Parts: sequence; C-alpha cells; structure tokens
Amino acid sequence: MSNETPMKYKFIRMVNPGDISINVKVRKVDEGLLFYGVTGVHTFSFLGLERAKKESFYNRIKALYGWFTNSLQK
Repeated sequence: MSNETPMKYKFIRMVNPGDISINVKVRKVDEGLLFYGVTGVHTFSFLGLERAKKESFYNRIKALYGWFTNSLQK
C-alpha cells in the first residue's frame, strides 16, 4: 500500500503522495496468526519532529492490525 495524498503535520507537508509504503504479511502458525507489518517512508527531516513521525508510522501499523483482527472476529 502507499499513500495517495500528502501527509501533513499542522501546515507542514511531511510526506508527498506515493512516498509511504506499507507492507503487511499474515501467516498461519500453530499458535494462531502471525501479523507482521513494515512501513517505509521518504520524508522531510525537521528538527524536533523525528519521534512524532516514528510514532505516527508505528500507529498506522497498529491500526491495520486492529482493523484486521476486528474483521476476523465478525
């Protein structure tokens, strides 16, 4: 997956369209399902925002995991 629109923080454009790549792999294992997600980003660097950017991309993977597990339970 990739982003179709820019990603902004307040008024600052952080990521251009197509510059986020999200890959998810789900595999059946003996204990259930193994969910693995990786995000790659080509982004601008702004002092003081690096931690917020990392957390934001991690939260995107967590949101996909939540959506996936909720979909399985239905």
